[in-house]
Amino acid sequence: MSTDVWQVTARVTADEYINKMAMCNIFGDKNVNKAKAAAQICDELRSTYSEITDEQYEFLFEIEAYLKEIMDLETELEAETEEREEEIAQKNTTLEDKNLTDEELEENETEVESLYDEINNLNSDYGEQISDKSSEVLKSKDKSQNARSKVQTAQIYANKAIEIGEPLSETKDKTKTVVRKIFGGWDESETREAGERAVTAGNNLLNYVSESNNIQSEIDKKSELS
Repeated sequence: MSTDVWQVTARVTADEYINKMAMCNIFGDKNVNKAKAAAQICDELRSTYSEITDEQYEFLFEIEAYLKEIMDLETELEAETEEREEEIAQKNTTLEDKNLTDEELEENETEVESLYDEINNLNSDYGEQISDKSSEVLKSKDKSQNARSKVQTAQIYANKAIEIGEPLSETKDKTKTVVRKIFGGWDESETREAGERAVTAGNNLLNYVSESNNIQSEIDKKSELS
């Protein structure tokens, strides 16, 4: 992901970046400017957030595909093993025949040993393939850590925007004195609106974060199945 806002937020703290953005506006109340800056950053993160979820879904689908392959391999191994075990059972029944010559007994015993060897080889071959697929599952999980760090960053900025915005959103208008009626200064709607925008932007971003956390939980849970 090459979006500048993600590169910046990965390097500096939320407080540092929000303060720096707020200082770009030399006019107005400092707290209002911080709320506007926090809202802007959250909106920018949210505008490209689909790249994160797309990446997470890609890793999840990879893991599910590997798990399907593992399940198929296990099913094949079970079928191949059962087939040879049935042959062994038949051979053992034949060995109980008292009328068999020594040569026939020896031949049957050799065939039984050969079938056991085949089972051992099957377990070894399929076990190696299953192990390789399990390793791929863990690799996909490890690669998802990059997305996880971005999710954590987004959550920090979203919470910071809400923290800044909530008290401003609750600001009451000042009492209308004669002086304020003439010169203004009683209307705090700009402060409230800046606060409300920061809270809304933060909550909107948290909705995306929540989706990401759900995907990551699936990645973690399915990875354990390998």
